[in-house]
Amino acid sequence: GGLNTRFVAFLGSLAFVLVFVIIPSFISFSATLEHSQRKRINDLYNLVVERQVNESTTSNRTTIITEAIDLIQKKPILGYGLHSFGTSHLFQSNFGAHNTFLKIIGEAGIIALIIYFLYFFTMITQGLC
Repeated sequence: GGLNTRFVAFLGSLAFVLVFVIIPSFISFSATLEHSQRKRINDLYNLVVERQVNESTTSNRTTIITEAIDLIQKKPILGYGLHSFGTSHLFQSNFGAHNTFLKIIGEAGIIALIIYFLYFFTMITQGLC
């Protein structure tokens, strides 16, 4: 029916954007990257595609996430305020949350995270119907 037709149209649009926008942009962008940035992209590729997990691919994320969760547990309702979960004095690692969901809940609390999910869910369902 109508949903199936829209989904096929969505996939066609997604394929078009991928082939004619994202891939050429990435190729153009990757030509300007420094060696360390290319290494990071290669490490991410190895993590996602080849399932290789090591210190290089995780970039201390376990420590960062643990630190963020510890902070969130202290102020779960209202958080620490805007821009406090970026690179800040709150984190011993000085890297910030490095995760959108942890950043939202850490800066604005659980209510803001719920609103974010509701907004995101609404956009997806409205786009598919």
